[in-house]
Amino acid sequence: MNIKSGRGSAQLRVSDPDAAARLGADVQAEAKRKRERKQPGREGALLTLKQAADLLDVSVATLRRYVDEGSLRYIDMTRHGSVRRRMKFDRQDLENFKARRSRIE
Repeated sequence: MNIKSGRGSAQLRVSDPDAAARLGADVQAEAKRKRERKQPGREGALLTLKQAADLLDVSVATLRRYVDEGSLRYIDMTRHGSVRRRMKFDRQDLENFKARRSRIE
């Protein structure tokens, strides 16, 4: 049985064909869960700055202003030593912010 991952492949010898099938199904299911987590719009997926701005129907500059004011939460994905700030946004936080903002207007 060959198992492929994002970083290469590995050989695995399994004498029981049923165990091999279950293992293969488990590996495929885990890969599917990882792909789904990365897709925007899904529950639990993190959105980029541009995707968040599009969802709120504002410009990226306006979204940055909301973050700088402290009115909108973000997840800091900046790597150590990097100068540029990398932000990701939780869809639920954006939906809550949008609801608060619509009540004010």
